[in-house]
Amino acid sequence: MNSKKSGVLFMLIGLIYVAVEAVLILTPYGDKIDTMGSMVLSELMIIVPCLLVFAFAHEGPVEVFALKGIKPGTIPFIIIATVLLFPLTSCLNMSTLFFTENRAGEIFVQLSDVPSWMFVAFAAVAGPIFEELAFRGIIYRGLRKDGSALQAVLISALLFGLFHMNLNQMVYATALGILFALLRETTGSVLASIIAHITVNSEGVLSLVLSGMEAEEVEEAEQLLTTDLLSQALALMLVIALFGTALALGMVIYIAKREGKLDRLEGVLTNAKSEHGRVVNVPMIIGSAISVACIVLLLVLQFLKDKA
Repeated sequence: MNSKKSGVLFMLIGLIYVAVEAVLILTPYGDKIDTMGSMVLSELMIIVPCLLVFAFAHEGPVEVFALKGIKPGTIPFIIIATVLLFPLTSCLNMSTLFFTENRAGEIFVQLSDVPSWMFVAFAAVAGPIFEELAFRGIIYRGLRKDGSALQAVLISALLFGLFHMNLNQMVYATALGILFALLRETTGSVLASIIAHITVNSEGVLSLVLSGMEAEEVEEAEQLLTTDLLSQALALMLVIALFGTALALGMVIYIAKREGKLDRLEGVLTNAKSEHGRVVNVPMIIGSAISVACIVLLLVLQFLKDKA
């Protein structure tokens, strides 16, 4: 597994996403797929390219996906570190709402008509697991093999942000991707980032399920959020975010000590340059270009919609 295979995986995910969206939009099949079908399809768009790359890896699943164990006592601290980052992700989310829509909120609303157990299973559990196996498993390992720890953390986080194909989610997903990658690096296991990712998605899913709000009520509540109210909320949240982020980083350091891998965390900053050559490659650039094109297209469509 190397950085080129990481790039191939990211490119395949982008190509499959565009192909599936084109079929759903341009053919009658889009009207025949219900919410459950859409959920299954979204997971297949990640699973299929992962299996294709894994088939040519010539390594076992433990090595390719970093399926190593972590100390059970570390799990609560992973959850705490993730929760402490919530204010920052909220800030980043709100900062994009001045010129784009809350895409995650829209997705959750679209999925809210399925049974609660299914909603939780797919959005809060299955999605994070498959995404982590792809980004902190295959992609991170390939980047880490050819590049430095810092390069692997930053590039994998950026690719994870671009993977969401919209500006709103891209911004805060990149920040979360950095945390997930640091947890992956400091523990040596994708299980750490899976737990963190499940924590993030569970917060959004459970808040919607437990609130009992209907899709129309959620949309009405978002429409009441004026620019002035958004600015005030952002200013207040920013102060909390700075404090929370500092505590989250401190918790990551503590996790590294617990796992006996503090040297790996220190290596993220001390070994900034690659010793094996380039980590960015043509497939990775193609995949990134696909994602950027989708992001720009959605922004243009949003602008035209608001102007109409």
